[in-house]
Amino acid sequence: MLDFLRRSASGIIVKTLLGLLILSFAAWGIGDVFRSKAGRQVVASVGEIDILPAEFTTELSREMDRLKPILGQDFTTEQAKLLGIGNGVIERLVNTRLFDLGAHDLGLGISDGVVLSEIRRTPDFFNDQGQFDRFIFDQLLRNAGFTEDSYVALIRRNLMRTQYLSPANDVEVPTVMARLLVEFGDEQRVMETVRIDHAHLTNLSPPTNDDLMAFHKDNSQFFMAPETRRFSALVLNSDDIAKNIDVSDDELMATYDDRIDEFETGERRKLKQILVSQEADIKKAQALLSSGKSLGEAATAAGANANVLDIGFFERTQLLAELQDPVFSAALNTPTQPIKSVLGWHIIEVVETKAATTKGFAEVSKDIATGLKAERALDVMFEMSTQLEDLLAGGATFEEAARELGLSVSSAEIDATGRTLAGKFADVEFASDMVTPVFVNTIGDDIPVLESTDGKGFFAVRIDDIFAPSLKPFAEVSVAVEARFKADGQSTRAAKLAETLMQSVQGGKNLSDAAKTLGLTSKITQPFNREGAGLKLPLPTNMLNDAFRIKVGDSTSATGTGAHVVATLKEIRPANTSDQGALDAASGQVLNQLRSDLLDQLSAALRLKHTVSINRAVLDDVY
Repeated sequence: MLDFLRRSASGIIVKTLLGLLILSFAAWGIGDVFRSKAGRQVVASVGEIDILPAEFTTELSREMDRLKPILGQDFTTEQAKLLGIGNGVIERLVNTRLFDLGAHDLGLGISDGVVLSEIRRTPDFFNDQGQFDRFIFDQLLRNAGFTEDSYVALIRRNLMRTQYLSPANDVEVPTVMARLLVEFGDEQRVMETVRIDHAHLTNLSPPTNDDLMAFHKDNSQFFMAPETRRFSALVLNSDDIAKNIDVSDDELMATYDDRIDEFETGERRKLKQILVSQEADIKKAQALLSSGKSLGEAATAAGANANVLDIGFFERTQLLAELQDPVFSAALNTPTQPIKSVLGWHIIEVVETKAATTKGFAEVSKDIATGLKAERALDVMFEMSTQLEDLLAGGATFEEAARELGLSVSSAEIDATGRTLAGKFADVEFASDMVTPVFVNTIGDDIPVLESTDGKGFFAVRIDDIFAPSLKPFAEVSVAVEARFKADGQSTRAAKLAETLMQSVQGGKNLSDAAKTLGLTSKITQPFNREGAGLKLPLPTNMLNDAFRIKVGDSTSATGTGAHVVATLKEIRPANTSDQGALDAASGQVLNQLRSDLLDQLSAALRLKHTVSINRAVLDDVY
């Protein structure tokens, strides 16, 4: 029965109920609600406790949903993997298990009364009167695949873990520490700045050809061609092999007959229903329907617990067993008699029907042929890959192996990014997979036959030549040389102007006046803190640091992106250490860090007693 309920829980009938349960568990932070008991692979083991792929997937999805408002709705699992988010999720799951074991080691226990109180306080088990409803509790547990005992054990374990970690919540932050943090973090500076933008310095003498050629030679590191390697490749592609495979009409028809179930759709019925928990309510609704009331009117009059659900189209087998016969024998637009199921009491009305259909052979024969060819192409490809390995291992050249297997030899010259000298990706099948073996091996190495990352092919590569990095000819990069020559000249000119300004202000001159002498203008910043908060004008990072090091009236200079900046410190604004909100925020920040440190230390200590292993291969499969 439980297996049946788990299957039926994917239907529209119970989506609302499952949604409530998911929200409840999300609030408690329970990660193993959807753990697949049948899974044999594990993503991690903590002592004798396994963490299964289903649990990791659920927690990763929850974390990605939390990040999507920040990173965008198209945030993918591949990006999550690259950003290390999955590693954070698995570490969190491992630590949860470790803390469970730590609580067990200390012999902590939670009484039945405390567990019962926790369950009775859960709003999602409340009825419309705001009271715990045993019927709702049983219903939601059944649809999540729980027995009462297993759910109670889950809550008990959660409460034990909370009790075990409670000492970390007793950490206190001294008021003196919070005040010092506010003094340091909220102190502000105001600076007068002069920004010398390189791009605005246009009155430079144009370079001669000799100037550019000398610059090209003296700054060769900017104009180097990277190392490139020429290689040859033999490729086995299942898609290409499939094109040469023939499938007879008799085979197609036989496959169609064998798989006829895939092409059949049973009769479907669109349903509306009244669903209530009490038999008295459903009888009241039935009486109203008998008097000519509509389904909606009957539900409204039947009581606060009655709801009309438009649950869409269903095939017979998609319904609960108790509903199948009554629904598929009911006349159109005629409510059924009350029906009892594990979800409660139903009255269902069929509002539309769609007849059973079967896709004809002509409609699906092309797809069947494509599938058969793909299956056979894989077999052929694996056999050919073995032959290719044997030929190369036996001393055959690439060209000889190609002739033997009816393949062609491809070749390209690429850099370590996989691009050709023209800046395009090599026009060779699976070229992106070939970059690594081409650049980690050398001429004469025996490189094994490798499988493509998409699983659609195999390839062998041979390194034919290696070309060391070299200076690109001047004629090829003359435009780039001139642009960098100009940028270098602008930067040099800006540096001289900045030096002149610094000499003037250090000699006692006001920065604003010194700037006017050079045709420049100064600006006053808004007050800003050590992290740059409040700063409207861009300042180089070094200057931001200097602002909190120098005294009022002192000056500093720094190079930023595309500019040199000179600045004088005008004002120091002390932090408001009487601001209770700021003090509380500082205390909270320190408190979180202290708690995190304590939990990290506790986790490390528990790992000495309970072995932790993470199966990276299974994690990659989950991704």
